[in-house]
Amino acid sequence: MVHSLIAAAIALATPATAPAAVTAVAGPGPAMFVVRDEDTTIYLFGTFHALDGKAAWFDDRVRGAFERSGELVLETLVPEGPLPSPPLGGPVNVVAVAPSASFLATTRLAIDSGKANGMEVGNGADMVLRHVAQSQGKPVEALETL
Repeated sequence: MVHSLIAAAIALATPATAPAAVTAVAGPGPAMFVVRDEDTTIYLFGTFHALDGKAAWFDDRVRGAFERSGELVLETLVPEGPLPSPPLGGPVNVVAVAPSASFLATTRLAIDSGKANGMEVGNGADMVLRHVAQSQGKPVEALETL
């Protein structure tokens, strides 16, 4: 049986096979859902990428789902440390995306406000779960890249 903990805000698509049972898990903390079919259990819960480190979200409910999971799937793997430089003189494949000025301004305001209130990516559920999974040798995957 495959167990996965997916820490991302994602929408469930209509399955191509028999429908899975979706159950909300009651309790304080992040919204958590269990999606099951005959051979797979997936735990989905809503997270924040940055937290202040004061919230006690990694409680028995979330830890239990994490421990029962064989892998951790995150929305994206946020790089740690400095980003690598592209090779000098070699071709670089870059897809130019021009986000709107209002999107960039709104994003910058949200980031600055979070930092001013003690929010850090290192305290976010993604990074905490990733570090615990890696320390236990649990595979960590991402749904998308930055």
